[in-house]
Amino acid sequence: CDEIVADVERERSSLAALRVTLEADRSNAVKEREEAVERLKRATEAETEAEKARADADAKVADANARLAKAAADADAAGITSARLKEREDALADQKAEMERVLDELGPRETDCARREKQVSVDEERLASRAEELSAQLVAAKRRELDASTRMEE
Repeated sequence: CDEIVADVERERSSLAALRVTLEADRSNAVKEREEAVERLKRATEAETEAEKARADADAKVADANARLAKAAADADAAGITSARLKEREDALADQKAEMERVLDELGPRETDCARREKQVSVDEERLASRAEELSAQLVAAKRRELDASTRMEE
C-alpha cells in the first residue's frame, strides 16, 4: 500500500510539474500570438502608408501632366518661343521622372509589407494550433492528476 501511495505521490508531483510547464508553454504561445498580431498591425500600417505615398505620388504626376498641358496651351496663346517652351517641358518632365522614381521605390515596400503580413498570418495560425495542443495536454494532465488522486483515496 505504501508503495502504491509513493507511486501515486510521484505521479502527482510529475503531473503538477507537467501542468506548470504546460501552463507556461500556453502562456508563451499566447504571448507569441499577441506579438504576431502586433506585427500584423504594423505591417498593415506600413502598407497603408505606402499606399498613401503612392497616391500622393500619383497626384503629383497628374499635376505635373496638367501643368505641362497648360504650359503648352499658354505657349500657343502667348506666342512663347519654342526654346522657352522646351525648357518648361524639360523641367516638368524631370519632375515627372522624379515622381515615377518615387513610385518605383514604393513597389518593393508594398511587396515587403505583403510578405510580412503573410508571415504573420502563418505564425498566428501556428501559434493558435500550438495553444490548442497545449490546452489539450493540460486537460489530459489534469485528468491524470484527478485519476491519481482517486487511486490514492482508494
